[in-house]
Amino acid sequence: PVITNVDGLQKLSLRAPGVLRPVFAVMNPELTYTLPPFQTACGIADMMAHIMERYFTNTKDVEIGDRLCEGTLLAIIKEATTVMKEPENYGARANLMWCGTIAHNGTCGVGCEEDWASHFLEHEISAIYNVTHGAGLSVIFPAWMTWMTEHNVDKIAQYAIRVWGVAESDDKKAVALEGISRLKSFFTSIGLPVTFKELGIENPDIDRLADSLHRNKGELVGNYVKLAKQDSKEIYRLAL
Repeated sequence: PVITNVDGLQKLSLRAPGVLRPVFAVMNPELTYTLPPFQTACGIADMMAHIMERYFTNTKDVEIGDRLCEGTLLAIIKEATTVMKEPENYGARANLMWCGTIAHNGTCGVGCEEDWASHFLEHEISAIYNVTHGAGLSVIFPAWMTWMTEHNVDKIAQYAIRVWGVAESDDKKAVALEGISRLKSFFTSIGLPVTFKELGIENPDIDRLADSLHRNKGELVGNYVKLAKQDSKEIYRLAL
């Protein structure tokens, strides 16, 4: 869970395994029928982000985890397209609920060093500009991935090929960028922003965002590539 300090414009995560998650839950997809399209889309983006935070890892020999992530992402993409057109499609809603469980019950990250930089980058946007978390993620995750094409491209390219069907090529950066483009097109298709401007933030205070991020999370953030403050600023700029 995440706790927001409205007065201090802070949004920080709280982790307590075994305490803050239900042991047993019964979920009824029919209760989500009246969820507005934007909130549905934001939930979809957050599910995808929770999976990708675990997928983008430097841990080797995690093929089963990779395939679990990829399969769940593909299911989300398919069912998202359906549910945005047919909000009372029981099967699509049910499958999205199941995807949401898989996305954040730890299964996708077994044995992996997880990243979480994109979530932390986004938390600052939500805290300072009061935007919906999923909408902030649809802006910041593609920007983070774009920055990674210059610094640790291999898994980004694999993601592009396996999730978005990009043709394999020796030019891994080109493959990765095409995958990122398809991700952004998907977000746009379900009504989500992919830039600060589309998020309603014309002139984001990048220095303030980065200063707050590294004050809250330390000198280095994330694991896929550990981000220093200048790196975080560059990623925020890529989201303009």
